[in-house]
Amino acid sequence: MPQDDFVKGIAAAVAVMPGIVVLLDAAGGMRGLSVAARAWLGDQAQDGANLELLAVQVPDILSSQQLRFATAVSRAGRAVHFACRRVGRPADGGPFVLLQEDRRVRGGPDRVQQLAEEEQKEREYRLRQEAERWRSLSMTDPMTGLLNATGFRAEAAQLMRRVSSGTVMYLDLNGFKQVNDRLGHASGDWVLTNLSRRLRASVRLGDLTGRMGGDEFAVFMPDCPADELPVIVERLQAIMRYEFEPEETGFETSLIVASAIGVARYPEEGRSLHDLICLADARMYQDKSRSGCRGEEVAQLQLA
Repeated sequence: MPQDDFVKGIAAAVAVMPGIVVLLDAAGGMRGLSVAARAWLGDQAQDGANLELLAVQVPDILSSQQLRFATAVSRAGRAVHFACRRVGRPADGGPFVLLQEDRRVRGGPDRVQQLAEEEQKEREYRLRQEAERWRSLSMTDPMTGLLNATGFRAEAAQLMRRVSSGTVMYLDLNGFKQVNDRLGHASGDWVLTNLSRRLRASVRLGDLTGRMGGDEFAVFMPDCPADELPVIVERLQAIMRYEFEPEETGFETSLIVASAIGVARYPEEGRSLHDLICLADARMYQDKSRSGCRGEEVAQLQLA
């Protein structure tokens, strides 16, 4: 868009804005005025005429992306307090300063300083919220909504520093490769999503659940009594199971997805999360072997 057209466009927008609104160029010249601003300025309301600001100058506003506050006085002696923003780019003929009347500014320099501090706190809060949102996204598995491997390791390591004991469980799905190979990846994705939902719903509020990659999952349960583990493992094995009936598969037999689980105790069997995950992973493969499953050779479990 040509620069003149941009200036005309933004000036036209300012003209219909409610309240006292003024558009200044980099030299402080008025390039756009609302109806209320023209009434306030009277015969001062001329295109290109300078508007003198108190407390802050145009270069100060243009040098920052932060909201600033200023006051201007008409020839008739009426003072108006403004919130000031930098708008536009050099390519558009800018930057410009947009002044919008802000009745909160009334109260003198102390009130202006208070508003500036409030605006700074609000901006910092929004930045923290945005940073936390991106951090959460970077640590979450998009398919299942569980923590991803990076997120699980970070959250579990932090939680371990705050508790005296805990349990790491490592889970792998037996039969999952058969689902992908025979029914397609859409069915495999459905299984992962469904079983992840079950897993998250089956643990306590303070427990951590993560998808470590592929069809492998991990759980960290802080302060979990050792004598309850057999019951918990049995319950998880029942929950992390899904059967495709023959009419769903198109084969004569069913396809069953079930879980192999390995467990490692903190701090009795390791004090670092890495060591505990390695131990639990090794025990998961022992459990897989007892089920007749080794490595990537996943058995097709059948019902009679």
